[in-house]
Amino acid sequence: MLAGLTAAAWSGLEARTPVVASATLIRVGTGLIDFVLVTVTAFGLIPMLGAYVHQQSGAAFGEYSADGAIALWLVPFVFIVVMLTVTEIAVMRWLWRAGSLRIRNLKCARFGGQNAAPAEAKPPAAAEPLRRRRAKNNRRRRAR
Repeated sequence: MLAGLTAAAWSGLEARTPVVASATLIRVGTGLIDFVLVTVTAFGLIPMLGAYVHQQSGAAFGEYSADGAIALWLVPFVFIVVMLTVTEIAVMRWLWRAGSLRIRNLKCARFGGQNAAPAEAKPPAAAEPLRRRRAKNNRRRRAR
């Protein structure tokens, strides 16, 4: 159905779609991508990496004591899981910011920049330099 639309018909459809609907679609899509990424990592990648580290460390053969298993299997596995978590959070933040940029561009294109702030805009408090107030000292200084 959408494949048969020409460029003019697509731009007309895009112009009639409310910004709220487009923003909702972008946010829901970002949420679904995040969900799939976390689910695949949690149920596929982490168990597979855990089994690989367990086998390669020699802990699968029962040669190590509990301390050796912690030092040679558990610590590297936790490190890998933490690195995957940090990477996923960075990807999720990037997706959210890319969606925010797309929504801001939609608002600027639709409303002519009236309701959307440009990317370089500073908050009003940060626009003016802070003035230092002179410290008040309620005690009189004694002359020595």
